[in-house]
Amino acid sequence: MLQNLILAVNALKQNDTTSLAAILTNLRSSLDVMDQYRTSNGARLRQVESAADFLETMKIETQSLLSKNDDINMAEGIALLANQQTTYGVVLEVSQRAISALSLFDYLK
Repeated sequence: MLQNLILAVNALKQNDTTSLAAILTNLRSSLDVMDQYRTSNGARLRQVESAADFLETMKIETQSLLSKNDDINMAEGIALLANQQTTYGVVLEVSQRAISALSLFDYLK
């Protein structure tokens, strides 16, 4: 293509119309080949963009599924924490009573 352009410039400078006609035919042929390559590359680019869009959609859906599994409902979490705190407090109280009861029996002996 570039070589044909250089030849066309030289033919124009020399005012050589016969070789200029042949060079223009070669230039049209080169442009047709470039159009084929552009069309082919455009199709490939659309395929890559389509695949990238699909992967982005799958990433968002996967993150959504993981979020549903990993995230906890705030009200449920607060209720669970309150239940665990109550259980912990009861266990501490029972163990404190057991220890104080043992020491009372020690004094009664």
